[in-house]
Amino acid sequence: AIEKTAALGLPFMGGLSFQKVSDGIPRNFEPGLSDDELRQVRLKLDAAGVRLLTYYIQDIPGDEAGCRKVFEFGRKIGIETFMTEPKPEALGTVEKFADAYDINVALHNHDRKASPVYWNPEGILKVCEGRGKRIGACADLGYWMRAGIDPIQAVNQLKDRLITVQMHDLNDRGAEGHDVPWGSGVGGTEAFLKELHRLGLRPTMFGLEYSYNWLESMPEIAKCIAFFNQVSSELASGGKA
Repeated sequence: AIEKTAALGLPFMGGLSFQKVSDGIPRNFEPGLSDDELRQVRLKLDAAGVRLLTYYIQDIPGDEAGCRKVFEFGRKIGIETFMTEPKPEALGTVEKFADAYDINVALHNHDRKASPVYWNPEGILKVCEGRGKRIGACADLGYWMRAGIDPIQAVNQLKDRLITVQMHDLNDRGAEGHDVPWGSGVGGTEAFLKELHRLGLRPTMFGLEYSYNWLESMPEIAKCIAFFNQVSSELASGGKA
């Protein structure tokens, strides 16, 4: 993943707890790795000129020892934002560590069945009531669209509770919709990017999560990058926006 990110000319990437580290370290990339193993990952990132900004872990425990283990891992690997789906009752402890470690916690949405609390913006806003700005949303646009949620309406609900974005454009907004290059599907990618710009929102990362044509997706991912660069350049220059 690091090598492909560098080959695409991208300086940033996200990590996942269920990725294998490497052939030499055949373990998942997750808390529990030794300091030496994490050092090897950091060296690989540095050599490739890539920085790890986000990290997905399904759950962050609500007990202090378990929570501290996750945040220590985040500090050592240098991320800015966890993408996660902890139990709502754990959020008090999670927020305390987020503030102590200066790491954001972005609540990720799968579908209604997998993420019964976080699947829609209303659920995330409810659990964020009374909490500081380090707790917010990781917007997965693919799951939003498949659930019938309009991304532009959703970010207008979330506003500055939006912390990071998992970008998708789909061939269809139904349950079977799959990834296509950004700007070529039904997701209204350009309009979404313009709306984030209008709202002044600055996500940790626009995560290029391309979950289709797994083994041959590099050309399609490159098209996503070209589209993003074109739209963001126009927005920065005040062009079509």
